[in-house]
Amino acid sequence: MSFRADGDLGVSLPFPLLIFKNVQVGLSGGWLVNRIYLKDKDLRNFGWMVHYTGSASRWVDGYVAAGWEYDVVDTDPGHTRARNLFVTENGIKLRVNIHHTPMKPRHFPGLLISSCGVTSPGQSLNRKGSPP
Repeated sequence: MSFRADGDLGVSLPFPLLIFKNVQVGLSGGWLVNRIYLKDKDLRNFGWMVHYTGSASRWVDGYVAAGWEYDVVDTDPGHTRARNLFVTENGIKLRVNIHHTPMKPRHFPGLLISSCGVTSPGQSLNRKGSPP
């Protein structure tokens, strides 16, 4: 589980694409994983993406992701509107094995992973005639 900040604060959880089995892309050698996230106040927005990264072990690597987001937006005081959005994201991922640094904490899992990317909400998936 990880912290997520893209204008709204939230949490993100990656897991294997086939839930119990990892999927490697044959020609490029990269990996596909699911990523779900909750964000916004009271974690009311939900998203799911298929995330591709070229390597599961390189210390610096790019990634791309595409998926769906259920976005709840405040309109008037006490009123909200829900939108279904197609979203994309790309960026770089940095991995550091903390036990190979001068800090060497005793009770730490050992691997710090940080991602920095750009998320783009795209086309609304709402049906024609419904609010965007």
